[in-house]
Amino acid sequence: MAICAVLVVASYCGATSTTSPSGLSERQNMLGKGYTPEGNGIGVGMCVPASGGVATSAQGIWQGTTNTNQTVAGVVLADGTSYFIYSQAGNSTSIVGAVLGNATFNHGTLSAPNAVDFVIGGAAYNATVSATYVQGSTINATIAAAGTTGTVTLYYDSVYDQPASLAATAGTYTATVGSLAGVQTATLTVAANGAITGGGGGCTFSGAATPHGSVNVFDVQVTFNGGACLFGTSTIYGVVFYDAPNRTLYGAAPNTAHTDVLLFIGTK
Repeated sequence: MAICAVLVVASYCGATSTTSPSGLSERQNMLGKGYTPEGNGIGVGMCVPASGGVATSAQGIWQGTTNTNQTVAGVVLADGTSYFIYSQAGNSTSIVGAVLGNATFNHGTLSAPNAVDFVIGGAAYNATVSATYVQGSTINATIAAAGTTGTVTLYYDSVYDQPASLAATAGTYTATVGSLAGVQTATLTVAANGAITGGGGGCTFSGAATPHGSVNVFDVQVTFNGGACLFGTSTIYGVVFYDAPNRTLYGAAPNTAHTDVLLFIGTK
């Protein structure tokens, strides 16, 4: 009987692999992502969505490593807007840049031909991103910018499936802040109502964070108060997401012209 059951599973899923949900909530999340059940009930296996057939999504919070040992963390939103921060090789706490773009994705293929690679303390370069992905699992991407090409393997962080919590995110963060002008330290406080205040290096700012739909990402707006602020008195818009196990807040927000970006990694 066991052999027969295995044969039925293999026939049902075809060339795709299977995984099993741990409970009803996880099963419902998997169904929403395009997984198909091998039978009735919570304990049955779920067929991983194939690259063809059912439309799939690359949205999520993703973390991984490049072929040169740079740590990468970022988010792809449902509309394809993408923000990825990357570190110095071998030093995950040192921000050196970010790739921002508007990706299109479906059936396991992702493309962002008009992305921008912002190098902290340097310049902004046109970039192209091409990738394959397995929804809710992995992204394998190739990024070309400034005459060089690199690869990155990213893994899905299931924290994306949880609603963003201002209560959990609230607190004061000691942060590294980067832009094309360089890197400096700052403090940032997120209140339980989403209000943002902070400053560093003679610059102060304020703003607000609001949950982005039902996923674990916040939309953020920040207004600078002039003086020594590199962004003058402008208001910029982007996203932040909170890594609860490491008590770390990641953020990225480009200026209106997309010629510079504010990057933020802070811990509380």
